[in-house]
Amino acid sequence: KKIRERSLALTDYLIALTEEAGFEIRTPRDHKHRGGTVSVFHPDAEHLCHELIAREILCDFRPNAGIRLSPHFFNTEEELEHAVATLRELVGK
Repeated sequence: KKIRERSLALTDYLIALTEEAGFEIRTPRDHKHRGGTVSVFHPDAEHLCHELIAREILCDFRPNAGIRLSPHFFNTEEELEHAVATLRELVGK
């Protein structure tokens, strides 16, 4: 139960950070319909995903979903902030 609560807190925070940065989120907001992945859409998502990986930010790409970021219970808020800051830098936001 604690791990699920931590996962939801991290994904809530990641959604807030990415929306604040102006990205489109393709992840359900309702906790009942959400796992531990946040999908961030961008027209150049596949390239951005490769760039994030090159910077040691683990992510995955799926067509029509975008960049998939999956924070785990051991990740920190600072790591999420770093990931979003890097994404913003890559797209010039």
